[in-house]
Amino acid sequence: MTVATLRRRLEDRGVRLELRVKVDAPAGVIRPEDRAALAEHRDGLLAVLAWEALGYRERLRLAWTALDADPYTSVERAAIQAENEP
Repeated sequence: MTVATLRRRLEDRGVRLELRVKVDAPAGVIRPEDRAALAEHRDGLLAVLAWEALGYRERLRLAWTALDADPYTSVERAAIQAENEP
């Protein structure tokens, strides 16, 4: 079973999956401006933490997949091909 299949099966039954930023700090260390910055940058922090949680091989695979991706949409690709036809 793939991760996508598992997620879809669980969500179809009403299971909600989510990522959260959990801050574990000694009392009094986190200042109000820190809390504001954490809230403001929540999505970016989640992305960085998720990336770091991946193993080296998985990060490398994702990077190569992105490099191999066609930068054009199917509509743009069709237009380019039509322009180049004799």
